[in-house]
Amino acid sequence: MPRPTPRSAPASRPAISRRSLLRAAGLTAVSGGALVSTGCSTPENVRPGSVRLPIADIPAGGGTIIQDSNYVVTNPAANQYRAFDRHCPHAGCLVSDVRDREIVCACHGSHFSVEDGSVLRGPAASGLAEAPLTQDGDSVVVGG
Repeated sequence: MPRPTPRSAPASRPAISRRSLLRAAGLTAVSGGALVSTGCSTPENVRPGSVRLPIADIPAGGGTIIQDSNYVVTNPAANQYRAFDRHCPHAGCLVSDVRDREIVCACHGSHFSVEDGSVLRGPAASGLAEAPLTQDGDSVVVGG
């Protein structure tokens, strides 16, 4: 009687432990939660309309985020004031800081120039939109 030919065993896959599976699921949930918490899935909107800001609140060479508004005001050179819409063109988050002559969006790390709102570092592909600004005595009025 002929001897049966041995079959090769099916290729085995490395088994994943229950602990590894749960750890991966937990990391996915945590990272997904962080994405949701940035608020970048839809553009943020705050108080519309114009805002008055004392010039004394706008540091030379820097700028000020006007909280509860859609604007950031900069002072790139002595008595030269510029205003920009705070919505980052990358994903609609509101820019959150002005430091080292740069306007910063903390959602994904884009940086913009205080001088003209242009992109200094992406992922944003375009600069911040300029907003209307008028000087009125010792204040600036932004928006319209």
